[in-house]
Amino acid sequence: MKIFILALMCAVAIPFGSAVGQITLTDGHIGNFIAPGRSFANRSDTSTSSLNIGSPGATSFNFSGLNTHTQQTYSSIAVGSTPFVSNFPGATHSIKVDTVYQGVAASVYQYLQLNSTGLRNMGNMARATPFPFSTLELKTTVTPFEIIYGLPSTFGTTWRTTFSNNTRITLNGQELSNVTTTHDATYRADAYGPMTLPGTLGTHQTLRFRKINFYNGIPVLSYLFVSNTGAVVQIEAVDTLQGNSGTINITRNKTTWNGPIVPLDVRVSDNVPGEFALKQNYPNPFNPSTTITYQVATAGFVSLKVYNMIGQEVGSLVHEVKSPGTYKLNWNAEGMPSGVYFYTMQADGFTATKRLVLLK
Repeated sequence: MKIFILALMCAVAIPFGSAVGQITLTDGHIGNFIAPGRSFANRSDTSTSSLNIGSPGATSFNFSGLNTHTQQTYSSIAVGSTPFVSNFPGATHSIKVDTVYQGVAASVYQYLQLNSTGLRNMGNMARATPFPFSTLELKTTVTPFEIIYGLPSTFGTTWRTTFSNNTRITLNGQELSNVTTTHDATYRADAYGPMTLPGTLGTHQTLRFRKINFYNGIPVLSYLFVSNTGAVVQIEAVDTLQGNSGTINITRNKTTWNGPIVPLDVRVSDNVPGEFALKQNYPNPFNPSTTITYQVATAGFVSLKVYNMIGQEVGSLVHEVKSPGTYKLNWNAEGMPSGVYFYTMQADGFTATKRLVLLK
């Protein structure tokens, strides 16, 4: 039931010639891409057995031949509204996926901790009712937290993360299984360049990470290709003897990928507004989604966040540089409790707050 949250990463492009660019991952960019309301499709390719992984340094990656054999949708949910948040103190983000485990349908919540030094995996939890008057519970804890990304991260960045995963399954409180695995993983960003995805998913500037993970003492070689739009390809080599350049043999059922993550907001007008503005959301009250319109008068950094009644941040909807224009975004408050919320926009000395009501 491992959740492939690596596909949620994002970056900002740094020009480097006409076709090849380095990118840098920061906590601000990642936080924007895993804001509550975001979702993406994670695909699995179970047939491809070899891929050209480019070469160290400036290079390119052509993954246009990847296939989609299975697909799951992952959604970012406000961490305070998730059912297992008390089991993961310090979590800043949560990702939800609906899945089937041993024939039982369940919603799995992955808990993450994001700060300026990294994105960390804290674990995941799910609960289901396989038959009347029964409770099946699965809980995975990560000790210490797994460093998914050391931040900021760019070409040449390295980090190491040593941790253990403990997965415990119970039925009506009685333990069915309890398994612990150990991991000692080292990452290095060793290549960068444009990555081409299948069909109309386009080409994206990308960092390549080479990962060696000692899984229960056995070394496993993987490569991660992370774009500046949130598109990601992750592969596992058949053994550690595979090189770091050209075509290598990969494990058939260990290739996952996704296209770029679609922004929450869309610029609906390029006309330069005379002033910054934050409009009232519509509809209001709403359930579970609503539309927010805002105006940007001059190019610059824009922040738009949602808070609950006691001032806790429950959503970061915009956290990036914006060009002048009028924008609309859709905020999905699925999983959040009914009540009054406030959304605040800040940009170039401008601050405005509006009230919205979630009514279920």
